[in-house]
Amino acid sequence: MEKVARGLRLVLSIMGLIAIITQMTHGLRYNGLVLSNFFSFFTIQSNILIVGVLLIGAMLSTKQFHSPQFQLFRGAVTTYIMTTGIVYFLFLRGMEAELQTTIPWVNFILHTLLPLYALFDWLAFPSRNLISFRRMWLWILYPLAYLVYTLLRGPLVDWYPYPFLDPRISGYGQVLISSIFITVLILLCSLTVVGSRKLRAASTASVEVE
Repeated sequence: MEKVARGLRLVLSIMGLIAIITQMTHGLRYNGLVLSNFFSFFTIQSNILIVGVLLIGAMLSTKQFHSPQFQLFRGAVTTYIMTTGIVYFLFLRGMEAELQTTIPWVNFILHTLLPLYALFDWLAFPSRNLISFRRMWLWILYPLAYLVYTLLRGPLVDWYPYPFLDPRISGYGQVLISSIFITVLILLCSLTVVGSRKLRAASTASVEVE
């Protein structure tokens, strides 16, 4: 099973990398893409992270893969890419032009395949260590930093990556409501990631990461 897991991670990481590069080069060639805007999409950032986690996970030894540090990072990135998939499904379907994901197979890989596979990989090939629920509060820091960055950068460049973060559309009140909702969603994804591993603890000997 370990060889199967490594092979799947390698294949999915390569697919994700090809999708990101294809989307970027297509945008540069046909849509006047601004690279700083491209890398300001949470979708792109979270997909870059999951591609990295899958690629590294395919190359690490079993001991290194199950190290507490890597599993904490893996759990955080799984949370972020799950959030990307859910937010797309709930709010952004049909807005491919605005998201600069007009190539169907690229859109499928970045918004559906990788989020689903990341969850599958976490559940099918779980960490040998338990993760403390306290740790998941650290995972929210990156999305919060992203929100601050987006809201500070937006007025300077007159551009926002997502309509629910654009105060020019419905004001900062709506942005606040959207941000609270997504924060709760991230926490629920974190609970899923941490809680799913704890549910398996009864049948396996584990050491909790404090």
